[in-house]
Amino acid sequence: TVKNNIKGDFGQSILYKKSVAEIILSRLPWTLYIMLTTLLTSLFLGIALALICIKKSRLDGYIYRAMSLVCEMPSFLIGVLFLFLIAAKVPWIPLAGNLTPFRRYTSSLEFAGDVLLHSFLPILALVVVTTPVFYFTSRSSFKTIMNKEYILNANAKGLSEKTIKYKYILLNAILPIVARFFLNVGNCIGATLLIENVFAYPGLGKILRDAVMYRDFILIQGIFLLSTTLVLVASFISDTINYYLQQRLAND
Repeated sequence: TVKNNIKGDFGQSILYKKSVAEIILSRLPWTLYIMLTTLLTSLFLGIALALICIKKSRLDGYIYRAMSLVCEMPSFLIGVLFLFLIAAKVPWIPLAGNLTPFRRYTSSLEFAGDVLLHSFLPILALVVVTTPVFYFTSRSSFKTIMNKEYILNANAKGLSEKTIKYKYILLNAILPIVARFFLNVGNCIGATLLIENVFAYPGLGKILRDAVMYRDFILIQGIFLLSTTLVLVASFISDTINYYLQQRLAND
């Protein structure tokens, strides 16, 4: 029932013979790790590329075309290409999984390194298709800010290009970019669930596939409910930032 769902009781999984909440909690950290790492890395790369291209029109043209091409490609296709072109040819890059089977770790650093190595390709595949979103948003925001009078004044004062980029352009354009970050959570959840199946990564995507195959509707419902909640929370944060941005623009 809805009352039980609110309390975190999603019922019993038919396939795993366990509580749905228990199954989801055991796999959720791996999915969140992939998703958050992807979003943060893509955010940083998108902003960095847009900042570099502010006054370099030729480079901006090349990157814009490349990003336009890549953003239309599905993440699972990029993942399959990486499996054939990278993982199959580089012996030290794992093909699947999140940890090396039966390996004994002597330190937490060794464990973290193994986790990072196994997640490298899934994250890379997601970053490739997610970075364009932040690049386009950052590029548009930066171009809008560059037409403001205070940028002209900053140039007239003889301030360094670095100061103008980071103190005047980036800081004033950051709100729409942050709003896009939270707005993109929904897309990233869907892409992460797909890419986990490509690399047999033991997150929510893998158990969702198993649940669909064996018609475990209770488990499917639990995963969808959690995903929907995450998207709604992220959308609320994005709307709050956009409201603050509109109020700020109205006051200006």
